[in-house]
Amino acid sequence: LVLKSRQIERALLRGDMAAINFPGSTGAVETLRAAMRDIAASGRHAHLYGAAGTGKKLAAYTIHRLAEQPRHLLQVNLRTAPPDVLRELPVPDGPTDLVCKFVDMATPHQQLHLLELLHRHDGLRLLSTSLNPLSEIRPHAVVEDVTLAEGMVEVRLPTLDERREDLPEIFESFVRQAIRNLDIDMPEIPQSVIAEIMTRAWDGDLPELRRHAMSFALGRKAQTDAGGGQSLAEQMDAFERLVLTETLRRTGGSASLAATSLGLPRNTFYDRLARHGLSPKDFRTWSDPAADSG
Repeated sequence: LVLKSRQIERALLRGDMAAINFPGSTGAVETLRAAMRDIAASGRHAHLYGAAGTGKKLAAYTIHRLAEQPRHLLQVNLRTAPPDVLRELPVPDGPTDLVCKFVDMATPHQQLHLLELLHRHDGLRLLSTSLNPLSEIRPHAVVEDVTLAEGMVEVRLPTLDERREDLPEIFESFVRQAIRNLDIDMPEIPQSVIAEIMTRAWDGDLPELRRHAMSFALGRKAQTDAGGGQSLAEQMDAFERLVLTETLRRTGGSASLAATSLGLPRNTFYDRLARHGLSPKDFRTWSDPAADSG
């Protein structure tokens, strides 16, 4: 774990988003990281699929962040979006990544609107996600389009069960993110905790493991503050700040994406940020005028 911890720190210093967001050394995750880097470098469209909780949206953001030059970011959830969302989508000038979640649930009209967008804007790259590969969501206008199909890469995200040897490193990475937000020293992770992680079935995949890491970090935070006697309200505030910070980090400082991810109205989200002294711009890796328009 000490060696893996040093690897993570080196990745942080390099700004290697693929290694930071998808740590591990199994063949499955190394293949995934290589695919994300190739897509980022080539600028090709990509379809990311896999079981719920495997990190499809995170993979899309990772590809976006791996780009050598700044790109605008847009996100659409086609499972819940209005019918005309793609027709009315304001695409900014310049290179742009469009993350389309649940592309398999797009209506025929949304499929046509998506194709029109892609043909009208040369700098627009599609990063679509779904549970299934393209071959299982036919017939589909986006899939059947020859121009798009020739330039689209498919990437399957492995489950935690396929990355079981990586579990200690992933957990340690989640704990490190949490304690950084809680402003405490990195605690030692007991072997008993590692043993539990390795033997437990993570049916909820990455989100479940991340929550477990947050709980572990909050427990260490409570122990650290035991002398001062934290109240329940103080502990809840600490947890809320942790969730807000982690969400802003994952969305690259996009307030719109973070608010949507948390299911909060925009005004409520900003009120929560103000309460904790947080600002979206502090989580952006570069100045992106479209960071708040996703």
